[in-house]
Amino acid sequence: MGSKTIKTALVVGAIAVGFAAIPAIGPSAFATKVGTAIGLQGTTAGLVGTFLVSAGTQLVLGAVNRKLAPDIDIPEIGTNLQQGTMVTAKAGVAPQRIIYGKTRVGGIMVYAEATGTTNEFLHIIITVAGHEINNITKVFFNEDEVPLTQDGSDSNGIGRFFPSSGNQYEGKARIKKHLGADAQSADADLVSEISQWTTNHRLRGISYLYVRLNFDKDVYTNGVPNITFEVEGKKVFDPRSSATAFSTNPALCMRDYLLNDRYGLDADATEINDTNFSAVANTCDENVTIANPSGTEKRFSLNGTFNLDKAPKSILENMLSSIAGNLIYSNGQFKLRPAVYETPSVTLDEEHIRSGISLNTRISKKELFNAVKGLYSEPDNNYQPQDYPILTNSTFETEDNSERIFGEFNFPMTTSSHTVQRLAKIQLLKARQQISFTAEFNLKAFQLDIGDTVQITNTRLGFTNKTFEISNWAFTMGGSQDAPVPTVACEFRETASAVYDFTTSDYSTVSSGKATNLPNATTVAAPQAITLTDELVAYNDGTVIVKLVIELTAPTDNFTDIFEVEVKQDTDADGVALNPADTFKLIGRGARTKYEFLNVIDKATYSVRARGVNIFGVNSSSITASRTIIGQIAPPADVENFACNIVGKEAHLSFDPVPDLDLSHYRINYSPLTSGAEWQNSIVLVKKLSRPGTSIVVPAKTGTYLIKAVDKLGNVSTNASEVVTQITTIGDFTNLITDNQNPNFTGTTDDTVITTLEDGSKAIILKGNQLFDDVSGNFDSITSTLFDGGENASVKSTGTYAFSDTIDAGAVVTTQITATLEQQVTDRARIFDFVSGDFDDQPSNFDGDANTQCSSELQISVSSDGTNFSTFQDFTIGDYTGRFFKFRVLLTSNNGTATPIVTAVGVKLELEAFINSQNDIASGTSTKSVTYPRAYRLATSIAITLSIQDMASGDKYAISNKSVTGFDIAFQNSGGSGVSRTFDYQAKGV
Repeated sequence: MGSKTIKTALVVGAIAVGFAAIPAIGPSAFATKVGTAIGLQGTTAGLVGTFLVSAGTQLVLGAVNRKLAPDIDIPEIGTNLQQGTMVTAKAGVAPQRIIYGKTRVGGIMVYAEATGTTNEFLHIIITVAGHEINNITKVFFNEDEVPLTQDGSDSNGIGRFFPSSGNQYEGKARIKKHLGADAQSADADLVSEISQWTTNHRLRGISYLYVRLNFDKDVYTNGVPNITFEVEGKKVFDPRSSATAFSTNPALCMRDYLLNDRYGLDADATEINDTNFSAVANTCDENVTIANPSGTEKRFSLNGTFNLDKAPKSILENMLSSIAGNLIYSNGQFKLRPAVYETPSVTLDEEHIRSGISLNTRISKKELFNAVKGLYSEPDNNYQPQDYPILTNSTFETEDNSERIFGEFNFPMTTSSHTVQRLAKIQLLKARQQISFTAEFNLKAFQLDIGDTVQITNTRLGFTNKTFEISNWAFTMGGSQDAPVPTVACEFRETASAVYDFTTSDYSTVSSGKATNLPNATTVAAPQAITLTDELVAYNDGTVIVKLVIELTAPTDNFTDIFEVEVKQDTDADGVALNPADTFKLIGRGARTKYEFLNVIDKATYSVRARGVNIFGVNSSSITASRTIIGQIAPPADVENFACNIVGKEAHLSFDPVPDLDLSHYRINYSPLTSGAEWQNSIVLVKKLSRPGTSIVVPAKTGTYLIKAVDKLGNVSTNASEVVTQITTIGDFTNLITDNQNPNFTGTTDDTVITTLEDGSKAIILKGNQLFDDVSGNFDSITSTLFDGGENASVKSTGTYAFSDTIDAGAVVTTQITATLEQQVTDRARIFDFVSGDFDDQPSNFDGDANTQCSSELQISVSSDGTNFSTFQDFTIGDYTGRFFKFRVLLTSNNGTATPIVTAVGVKLELEAFINSQNDIASGTSTKSVTYPRAYRLATSIAITLSIQDMASGDKYAISNKSVTGFDIAFQNSGGSGVSRTFDYQAKGV
């Protein structure tokens, strides 16, 4: 099926010229004959004849002029269908704009001035219309409506409006509306803020908007926005109620234009047929049922604008498009014919006809169409022109050889999609009423006007009360000069009531929103989220710093061109807010989504702000995130693949290095337990194994070796890695001395106390800072304190418990010392009843869990003479040389509320036994002195075993003078005399 489009003017009818006044010079002879021909006598015949001749001549000229005029498009310039109507432009001289009904328009910027110390304020005067209007209901910056909130008024009572809270222009504009009254005053704020604008600048009779913009490059990225407005236009007089008010009624709006002496036709009030205009106004106000969505609306409404540089004919044609009707000047008065069906009241038949009939059963193909399309202005699309639903008819297309032919009808002053659909259908159905004819009738037809319906009966043509509409009308004179015959020449076009019928099922759905889904250049999506982490950075010289890593989640609209990222520091490492406060500083700008900020401070808090920017430089809103830097205060990773290989008396320990850049060293502890060993209850074996070492040799022992990594701030791994050994032969050790301080803990305390636990056992804890006697006031008035180191009191930062006795090994020895230390931890600020915040937000368990906020270490001091002792040092399992040994436990609290609870502590001094032996020693007859190849450390630990090779019956021997270096031996026979014997010995001791 083919298609084509015919550009068609709306059928708005003839604007017929009015009847002229009867000439003052009196009736002519010809006029008198005309009057006599219709049955009048004397002067009356002459006057009426003159009237008829004058009227007929002028109407014929009007009809001829219309006939000869070429068909052109409806002149829509200056209406909402013209490009540029919704643009505010600068102009020194411009035609005034007229607004009827409600529509959106731009204005003329007639004044602009900048003020402020940095010219931050721009004052703009934008004229809206050349007359008083009812209201400015909306203001648009570019294509964005700016919701307004009134905040006070000036001294003249003109309200000050500001962009509402949350709008992108909030705090960046002030708007004042002047509705254009003839007596309006100059804007009081503008007069006070700009010396050039005085009280004489009143713009009386001109509606305008005064806008003050606050400069902000992030808000007005492209300079001054295009400022437009939704306007409720001119107030019009309603002859039905004698009231003047805002109205969208087409009849009232056209009546106002016809009468207006400033910009309209300046018609006299007597030239307005108010009976007709009131009736048409009622027709326009009729409610019609609509669908998609369902409801009702007025039958006809006029909402539009025009400029006064257009011809009145063009203006009226545009206004008449809202009712698809005719404006007629007849009998000296204007009348309206809207597109509604009128039941004919006149019938013409063969007895009335005075000429032949010129019949046309089809219109020319160039005027034929079977589908309708066009434009209108849609409020829900910000009054942008858009297509209304195309109207087609398959029956008509079949009649036209299956070719779709469009007639294009635009409605520049209609803003309802339902109304334009009804008007478009009327145009289509009118076009398919193709029968037309012309003929002359007697004066029975004189009573008819253009737009009237009439019933035609003609037997020859087969018309019986067939309804036609008069499309042209002219008064003519037939006969001779001496015997004139007045006739009325009419053009008829068939019509029917069905042309104006419209059911709700005929409506098509029109989008209730904007016609396009294109992105708004002034709306930019912000990043969806900011993810903050921090990482360590190591330089070749060993320097380690912390960087803040910023990752953005990009918006999903793909129209953000770049991101801007800013950072500021909120607190210092102690959590104290900076004074003066820091401000955001730009650290990155680009299309990437990952940014880094170097040299952040551990434990300090930083805020990050990010926004998107599109290719036009428009910024999105900002999103923020904050992070307290962990950096080097984060515990190092747990040690992995910790292994032990026993080689003789040595344990070869190895492990994988941890990846932490701020690693300082590793610490290895030992526990004699082969299951259930805990880091806090183990003893230091290797206090520091520096990086990059990953292996070490230590004494082989049965029990558990444990290891943790330690960073440069002293933080240790969260979990200890461990390896268990089960060794049966790793040396023969003799217990020298064992000293367990528990369960009684009778040693010396310094800023520590011995407390009794719930199970009755005793333990060492740090001393509290608040004792009973330290608290002022009455006992009964204290409701939030537990005294004597109570559970919510602070504790000493350090304290010691010294063993009750100094250990004396009896001699200077090199002894291997092992120890046991069992402890719990508690934090008095973490008792359940004293913890603030939500339960789910707590980082760990309640009831005193202290994590790494406190510790206890065993320390040792050694002396050889019992007087001069070494300073206390942290104890590690190993060999120590001396005779006198002092031990103490050092308790430490890192936060002033956490304390260790030491439930057991003890040491064991052991000496490893070894054997000296010699063979085939001859004793001689006297005492033989034997010297050990290797001296022992304790004489009392030595056991000697002999093997005598040549003992006789009754022989005996005696060992004397046993010492760490040897012994004496003498052999005697049965008679008591010294004899020489040969012997072997083996001595075992420590």
